[in-house]
Amino acid sequence: MPTGYAGRTVNEDETHHPPRATSLPRRAVRAALLDPALYREVAADPAATTQALVLVTLIGLTGSIGAISAGVDLAIASALLAPVAWVVTAGLAQFIGTRVMGAPRAEAWERVARALGYAHAPAILGVFALLPYVGVVVLVLLTAWRVVAMVLAVRAAFGLSVSQATVTLLLSFATLAAATIALATISTPVGGE
Repeated sequence: MPTGYAGRTVNEDETHHPPRATSLPRRAVRAALLDPALYREVAADPAATTQALVLVTLIGLTGSIGAISAGVDLAIASALLAPVAWVVTAGLAQFIGTRVMGAPRAEAWERVARALGYAHAPAILGVFALLPYVGVVVLVLLTAWRVVAMVLAVRAAFGLSVSQATVTLLLSFATLAAATIALATISTPVGGE
């Protein structure tokens, strides 16, 4: 084995592959920079599940800042719904990825959830969508950025092609939208009361 600094013995793998930083902020930056290796890394790291939940929750809180102008109730709902939407979207992506796209069924929900959680990292910049005149442009750019990150995440979690990952994500979104509309329709009182 080669000798490292201060006479420390270095494992052969360390000389070719230095250890990756696993802190939430560093991983979030790598996710926002669309580093494909990051999405594979977090999909495989069980410790990243809690980090992904924290990241999604922070983004939900950030999004609730913009919702305050529409009312405190909406802001609170926005903050609480972010983790729920993450869990449901990951479940749908896991189901569609394995059942429709043919990814190995052994792929656990947690792999997809971790990768998709980190794909929301660009949304932390959503506070800039509150800026006058440019807010809409910022929102559109952040949404596109997040969708690209989510395609990378689904691809990394399942080992799918870009087109398969995109279809998996689109079908997940469509299913979530249809379920949301159905729930809204069911919960609306008859006669608009």
